[in-house]
Amino acid sequence: MAAYMEKINAFLDTENPITEQMGKLEAKAGIKKIHQFYGLCAIVLLWFIFGFGASLLCSVIGFLYPAYRSLKALETDGGDDDRHWLIYWVVYSFFSIVEFFSDVFLAWIPFYYLLKCAFLVWCMIPGAANGSMILYERVLRPVFLKHEAQIDAVANKAVSSAKDVGAEASTIAKSAGDQLTDYAVQEGLRQVKEKHLGSDQ
Repeated sequence: MAAYMEKINAFLDTENPITEQMGKLEAKAGIKKIHQFYGLCAIVLLWFIFGFGASLLCSVIGFLYPAYRSLKALETDGGDDDRHWLIYWVVYSFFSIVEFFSDVFLAWIPFYYLLKCAFLVWCMIPGAANGSMILYERVLRPVFLKHEAQIDAVANKAVSSAKDVGAEASTIAKSAGDQLTDYAVQEGLRQVKEKHLGSDQ
């Protein structure tokens, strides 16, 4: 537990938009950043239990902070943080697909969004207890490596089919465009002829 407290304090000491606002509040009201953090956690917990919009709040927590950290990782040298956040997004995508197909059952679980948020926070925390790394190494990676050839074949077939559909749509669009152009030219010529015939009389 002490290791997590050190990480929380280290996060609160870093410069980012959240800690900047916490610093301003600390300077004005005298409320330490760690107490603000505890208060924010309590509000979020109560919101998940009693409030509306728990789905939105869970999506914000599971998406915004990882997206911010992913952008920061892309702008820094070295690949460790890139790999960490890429694995998070793989796990997040897999979880989203599973959640989509099992949503009817998950809706009946009490405090589902609180559990989902705790799961997503577990997936994004740094260190050896990182949930996304554990799930990737123990579940997703072995399954992927076992079925990689079949997945590649399906993906290649899907890309090929998409190219065929795109080529066919392009041919149809070109043909329709040619027909429309021909019609417009013929209609324009007809109107010009009618105008000249009317002016001759």
